[in-house]
Amino acid sequence: MPRNATATRERLLRAAEHRFAREGVDGARLRDIVRDAGQANDAAVGYHFGSRQGLLDAIAIRHVA
Repeated sequence: MPRNATATRERLLRAAEHRFAREGVDGARLRDIVRDAGQANDAAVGYHFGSRQGLLDAIAIRHVA
């Protein structure tokens, strides 16, 4: 059975929000965000959001909506 990408995206978004709030956008490391989200693959942000900027955009959209 394939994994639910929606749940993974949600965990990454929440972890990124917390890291960015604590450490700032420039201070937060993607590796830490991925680990906080319970993912083992450092490429998880790239896979789900395309880039660090894509992750930031998703967070911004989430809070504007």
